Amino acid sequence: MRVFIAVDVPEEIKLKAHKAQELVDRLALDIKFVELHNLHFTLKFIGEVSEGDISNIQKAMLSAAKQFVPFELELRGLEALPKPTLARTVACGVKNGKETLTALSNILSKELAGLGFHEDERPFEPHLTIGRLKNPTAKQELITLLKEQENMEIGKMAVESMKLVQSTLTRQGPIYKDLFTARLG
Repeated sequence: MRVFIAVDVPEEIKLKAHKAQELVDRLALDIKFVELHNLHFTLKFIGEVSEGDISNIQKAMLSAAKQFVPFELELRGLEALPKPTLARTVACGVKNGKETLTALSNILSKELAGLGFHEDERPFEPHLTIGRLKNPTAKQELITLLKEQENMEIGKMAVESMKLVQSTLTRQGPIYKDLFTARLG
């Protein structure tokens, strides 16, 4: 089964993210938007695992979770990753709480690496993906929109837990199923 570890996003943030998607959609780019019910922060993409790996992943999650108390994230602005001139992903940016979310992801990654799971090659960059461009682009309209919306208020949210999520890929898009939750603290 294909799995990842994520932080859920509350409904009020999803609604603001949808408004951001609408702004980007006006540009008529070749983009696949993330469905609102699938919005989340990915802390660690693990990939294919066996049923037997799940208990080890849960242990790593619990170990990382107990090292953190619940904290707040502030989402503000639109951004493009890896960079505006070569956009593959359009996302809502994280302003406050970014360092704590990064630390949580890094510790989780180390816990999993200790159990034999791969470590990420690229550093963790907190963001809430709202859409993926089918072809990397440097469209001036997108660059202009990102600049205009760099301070767009998305909202604040509490991070109190993380979830192990199974992802089943279908032609209609991914189907997510929560497998386990680890509370912070």
